Amino acid sequence: MDPVNRLIRTVGAFNRALLASCRWGVVLLVATITVIVALGVFFRFVLNNSLPWTEEVAKFVMVWLAFIGAPVVLKEGGHIAIDVVPTRLPSPLGPLLMMLIQVIVMVVLGVLVFQGWALAWNALPQLATTVDVSLFYIFLAVPIGSALMLAVSLELLLRQLAALGSSGAPPSEPASGAAGGWQ
Repeated sequence: MDPVNRLIRTVGAFNRALLASCRWGVVLLVATITVIVALGVFFRFVLNNSLPWTEEVAKFVMVWLAFIGAPVVLKEGGHIAIDVVPTRLPSPLGPLLMMLIQVIVMVVLGVLVFQGWALAWNALPQLATTVDVSLFYIFLAVPIGSALMLAVSLELLLRQLAALGSSGAPPSEPASGAAGGWQ
């Protein structure tokens, strides 16, 4: 097995483990936000005594939900993309343009990792309004989610590179169910 395919398989195995964790994290976060919103509605409209923290905590959970779910969607090709130009270009140009786009995505994600960390670090002394939690933990979703997406982008770029080099399909994915049993 050549080094590129070995690297693709290694990065792919790492990403499958990460994405399985992300999927379970998304399930947990959706369940959490459901309970929080239900509590807020119940206390406000049934008991006529609203909880002051439910709206703010639901927003924080939603931020984490977006950044933990984004790598899964990126891997599955679910993000919005305009691919009419690369798909209509002749064989070597279309894949090269897709690789260039992937590199640009990786650069943007790298900036988000570093700037997101700076944002989170600067928010360390700030506390949320209704709960006694540092905003650092909320803003930490930006660099963590961006780093996860960067790992997925690296795998996608390597697969595009392998496909371009072999003039065929990139190395195949493992059988269904390898990433926690979900597609």
